[in-house]
Amino acid sequence: VRPYAFADDDRFRNLDTLNKVESAWVAIFPRNGFVHLSSPEKYNLSPNPGVPINSVLQSKPNAYIISAYHQLHCLMLLHRFHAQENTKEKDKRPLLDDDEVNHAEHCFIYLRQGVLCSGDITLEQPDNDDLHIGHNPLHGWGTEHVCRDWDVLGEWAEENAAF
Repeated sequence: VRPYAFADDDRFRNLDTLNKVESAWVAIFPRNGFVHLSSPEKYNLSPNPGVPINSVLQSKPNAYIISAYHQLHCLMLLHRFHAQENTKEKDKRPLLDDDEVNHAEHCFIYLRQGVLCSGDITLEQPDNDDLHIGHNPLHGWGTEHVCRDWDVLGEWAEENAAF
C-alpha cells in the first residue's frame, strides 16, 4: 500500500475522439489484466478451461482477470459510451445496440459492488480554493488516501500475463 492524493487528471478530460478515449485507458492497463496461473490452487481458485473471449485466451487454460482491471475495463467502456454522445464523432455512430446496453448495465452493477467491497473510508473535506466558490466543493482532490500500489499490481500482472 502507499499514500496517494486524489487529483484531477487531464488525460481523461475533453477527449474529442473515441481513439483518444481508448488510448488514455489502454495506457494504464495495456494487457487488460488477464493472467495465466499455472497453479490456480495456490490462490484458492479452481482450474478452468480458458476464457472464451478470443482465440488467444480460448486456447489457454487457467486464465483469470484481476478485478481491479475488470473495473477499469468497465470505466473505460462507460467513458467510451459517454464520449460517443459527447464528442465530434457523435453523429457517426448509431445508438447503443442491445449487447452494448447489457454490457453497460453489467458494468454499473459490477462497479457498484466493487465500490461497496473496497469501501474507501477516507474522509474528504470541501475544496477551499477560489475555483469552486459557488460550485460543488466536494471533488476530493488533494485528499490523501491509502491505496494499493498500482505499480506492484502492474508488475505482477505483466509477469503472469495470459497473452
